[in-house]
Amino acid sequence: KGKDKGKDDGSWAGDIKPPKRKRAGAGAAQNEAQQATADLDDVNQSLTWLMLETDDTSTLLQQGLPNDAPSVTYVKNEAVFSSAHSILSGLVGDFATAVTITHAQPDWDVMPEVPAALARAGVEASNYCVAICSVMNKWAVGVGGSKAKRESAVKVALCIALTADTEDFDSLAGQYPDFATFCSNFGLVSTMTTAGGPAAKKAKQ
Repeated sequence: KGKDKGKDDGSWAGDIKPPKRKRAGAGAAQNEAQQATADLDDVNQSLTWLMLETDDTSTLLQQGLPNDAPSVTYVKNEAVFSSAHSILSGLVGDFATAVTITHAQPDWDVMPEVPAALARAGVEASNYCVAICSVMNKWAVGVGGSKAKRESAVKVALCIALTADTEDFDSLAGQYPDFATFCSNFGLVSTMTTAGGPAAKKAKQ
């Protein structure tokens, strides 16, 4: 009795085994784990300067862009990534018209010089995007485990590309203490007030 029928309450009895069910979210969990490896815990490893080879086939160089650019990898719990859009918008004005962002796809052949430059710089990244600001003739790369993280990272990188070695840099750092704190890890800002005030001018070499 009861060995060949399920109970009325929906449970299974006797020798009959319930049908196998697919593990919900197993693929999503694996995908999240893979994406998480693209994020960093150590801010000191976040910024890398890329150098393109002077190759006529480079689509970036063909656009008249410089052969060097910053690459920023998303860092967990770093405040600058939350304010990246505001910082960049303050520099370029209308973000939607001033900046284009292209995300890498599997077997990406749009800008093959970018993954090559990342590899030469020791950045292991398959999850990255490229931002170009044609008006100011600058570009940058962002690495992160999700689209949102990559875009936050590339916005920080483009801010650095637009302002590094210019008089605007210290002004921007003074206006956005989170940006100043992030950049100070790489010697881009020499000193800051403890209250997050204007950064001191870099000493001229």
